[in-house]
Order: sequence, then C-alpha cells, then structure tokens
Amino acid sequence: GIQIVYLFMGNMQLPEGYTYAEYAREGFFQLLAVSMINLVIVLIGLSRFKKSKVLKVILTILSLCTFIMIASSAMRMVIYIQYYYLTFLRIFVLWSLVVLFLLFIGVIAYIIKKEFPLFRYSMVVVTCLYIVFSFGSY
Repeated sequence: GIQIVYLFMGNMQLPEGYTYAEYAREGFFQLLAVSMINLVIVLIGLSRFKKSKVLKVILTILSLCTFIMIASSAMRMVIYIQYYYLTFLRIFVLWSLVVLFLLFIGVIAYIIKKEFPLFRYSMVVVTCLYIVFSFGSY
C-alpha cells in the first residue's frame, strides 16, 4: 500500500528530504532484500507445509506484492535516469529487475502447478538474460 500511495499516486515525485540518487539506491537494495526474503518464504512454504488452497493464495499474494515492489524500484530507476542519464550500472539495475520479474513469474507458476520445473526455468531465464546482457554491453 505504501509503495502504491507514495510512488504510483505521487506523480513520480520524490519524498521530501531525498535526492534522486538516495531514493533510487535505497529502493533497489530494499527491493533486493525483500525479494530474496519473499522467495525463501514461498519456497519453504511450498516444501514444508501441507498443500492447501489457503497456502497457495497467501503465497501468490506475497509474490504479487513482490511484483509491486519490482515496479516501484523500476519507477525509481526511471526517475533517476531521467535526471542523471543512463549508465552501465543503471542498465545493470534494470537488467536485475527484469530477471527478478521473470523469476517471480516462474515462482507463481510453481505455486499454481507443483510440476512446473522451477529450477530449470530459473536457470534458462538467468542464462539467457545474462547472454543478452553480456552481448548488449559489448
């Protein structure tokens, strides 16, 4: 809710007392930490607890909230790029957000269908996007 109110409904304005650099960096590292925590919670929840529709709904909602955080971080980075232009590090951050987005699509597919090959999907996504990133930065 906080992400929606302050960023998406705030007309892409900074909160008072923040510089663009502080806002973008803080948002990205917070997103990264929370995304990893959410990923661990979802995977532990699926492997350690008995299958139930309630558990699947809760884990799906948690994953969907991660999408909101990814969108928030991307918006922060876009604001940052508008004022300080595109650099290699900023491209890397955007690439990381795309990787996280695609990985959580796989996580949601795994929540819905237990037979989904999450590990294989994750390896293909990371490998393909790494190759694109490597050739794109050359």
